[in-house]
Amino acid sequence: MTRSAKRRRSELAKIHIGAKQLFGDDREAYEDMLEEVTGKRSSAGLDQAGRRAVIEHLKSCGAKYRPARKSGLKRNPPEPPPETARQIRKIRAMLADDGLPDSYAEAILQRMCSHSHRVPLQWATGKQLGNVIAALNYRKKRIRKRAAAKGGSGRKGERRPRAKAKVAGSGAGPGPELSPNGEMPPAA
Repeated sequence: MTRSAKRRRSELAKIHIGAKQLFGDDREAYEDMLEEVTGKRSSAGLDQAGRRAVIEHLKSCGAKYRPARKSGLKRNPPEPPPETARQIRKIRAMLADDGLPDSYAEAILQRMCSHSHRVPLQWATGKQLGNVIAALNYRKKRIRKRAAAKGGSGRKGERRPRAKAKVAGSGAGPGPELSPNGEMPPAA
């Protein structure tokens, strides 16, 4: 939805809220007011200037609009209860070891609890946090298993040593030593 479409919907909502406050269910009085202010009997046919004029008229007649509520989740949730604080510290330590943000554990919690949005760890129960810890342990075990199958240690950031290329005359690996000019030395 474009910004102008959102603005239009917001302005139409304000018109209908103000009309409900002033006129109640009297549709005829509402349409008369629209016609008097803009010359049209429907707010759907108004342009932006017409919608703004109607909103200003409704305000001058006594309609009250409260500020929009902030949507979304508070990112400063309260301190966790003492019975879950230890589990939350453990989850955060596991995330730090793997280089993952808190939102990773919140997403696990969201999927496990069938929430439509992310929930801070502080709001979870002890059982839910135990399930998150189990999921993080399972993830770590799965990563180690994959790394072992590839021949690595499974730790993040560690790499298997690469085979060194053989360079003539470097003494790396078996093979005849070449003289500095690249020729084979005489047999001894």
